[in-house]
Amino acid sequence: MSRIGLKNIEVKDVEVKFSEGILSFSKNQNSLNVKIHDGFAVEISESKVLSITPTKENLSKFERSIWGTMVSLCKNAVEGLTKGFQKEIQLVGVGFKASLDGSKLKLQLGLSHDVFLSIPKDVSVNIVNPAKFVLSSFDKQKVGDFAVFLSKYKRKYNPYTGCGIIINDGRFYRRKEAKKKWIRKWELDFN
Repeated sequence: MSRIGLKNIEVKDVEVKFSEGILSFSKNQNSLNVKIHDGFAVEISESKVLSITPTKENLSKFERSIWGTMVSLCKNAVEGLTKGFQKEIQLVGVGFKASLDGSKLKLQLGLSHDVFLSIPKDVSVNIVNPAKFVLSSFDKQKVGDFAVFLSKYKRKYNPYTGCGIIINDGRFYRRKEAKKKWIRKWELDFN
């Protein structure tokens, strides 16, 4: 049995529809779809509680794992449509700046030219200060994908200098000590 799959999801403020193996969540003209695999039944009670249960008793390893994944995706869809998701991006380096230029994100990353990136459809960018901005959307996957794309784009985090593009979501960025020059013992006697 899947421990995550056994949990029920409250969908009070979200409209839910199930048809042809697709579970649709919608609120305020925003909608997300989750594919429900064969062998699982979806039940929506009158008190707006969603539960996904298997139709057979003996589940394979794949079916147990996909059960928990489907429930997690449904939970993220409901949470995204009600609260939304955010990721804070910080630019650390000399002259690193971010600004909005129409519908594009303009990044100055110490290169000879400015970098212009198009913002995905459902993601919004709020500039807090020139070195920090916040990505927000109702779709957790789009926010995460765009944040990782930005962090690995041109200036990955350098553990020796601490410079680069950093995602502030609880990740640990290691700082390393600078490499030291190795000196032979007999060279010290002559200096």
